[in-house]
Amino acid sequence: MESNAFHLMAHFWHENEMQTFSARETQLYFFLLAEYNRLHRQSPFACSTQRITNSLGISRHTLCRLREKLQARGLLSYEEGKNLSAVPCYTLLLKSQCANTNTQDGTQKPQCANTDTQDGTQDGTIIKRDKRNNTSITTIKKELLSLEELRVRLLGDAVWLSRVGELAVKHGIDAGEKRMHERLDEFFLYLQTCGTQTKTLGDVQRHFVNWLIKRAGSSASREHALPAQRIGVKLTDNSVDKFKNISGW
Repeated sequence: MESNAFHLMAHFWHENEMQTFSARETQLYFFLLAEYNRLHRQSPFACSTQRITNSLGISRHTLCRLREKLQARGLLSYEEGKNLSAVPCYTLLLKSQCANTNTQDGTQKPQCANTDTQDGTQDGTIIKRDKRNNTSITTIKKELLSLEELRVRLLGDAVWLSRVGELAVKHGIDAGEKRMHERLDEFFLYLQTCGTQTKTLGDVQRHFVNWLIKRAGSSASREHALPAQRIGVKLTDNSVDKFKNISGW
C-alpha cells in the first residue's frame, strides 16, 4: 500500500515526541524517505547498503544498528540483501496500516499485525499498552542506551541544556554553549573510564548535573584554600664580631 510522505513524516514526529530519536536515526529515516519519494513511492524499494553508508558517512555496523532501532519503533521493515545478487529492500510503515486476514466465514477483516503498542517517555521509560482489552499499563521498563547514543541525545536537546545552563550559572559555572559541550564530552569520557557502558536517559541527565555541580564545588574549595604556612629560622645573635673578616689573621 502506498503511503503519503506527509503522513510518514507526521508519524515520525509523533513517535519522536514520545521518545526522542537520535540524530543518526533521524538522518537515516529521512534519507530512506527521500529514496522512497525518488522512486515514485514504490514499496518496498531497493537501496544498497553502500549507497546509504557513503551518503551518511557511517559504517555498515552502524547502519544495521540504526535500522534495527527504527524497525523496533514500527517505522520501517527491511529485507537484507544477498551478497551481490540482491540489495536490501525497505518499507516505510505507519502504525495505522493493518493487514487483511481471512475470517472463518470467508470475509475480509482488517486486523493489525501487532496489537501491543509502546509509548516512550522523555526519560527513556517505555510504557506498553494492549489495544485488545483497552487495559492501561501492562509493562513499564527503563530503556538502556549506549553512551554514544546518550551523548548525541544530550548534545541535541537544546531545551535541557538551557535549563542545565541556568542552574550552572547559579553555582558560578561558565554556561556557554561551547563550554557545556566540552563538559559533556569530559563527563562521558569519565563514564567510559569508570567502565559504564549503558544508562537510561533520565539517569544520565541526573548524573551529569550532580557531576557538574560537584566539580564546581571542588574548584571553589581549591580557590579559597588557605596559603601554605611558611617555615623559617630567625637569627638572634647580633654580635658585631659574628661576621668579622678574619682572612688576614
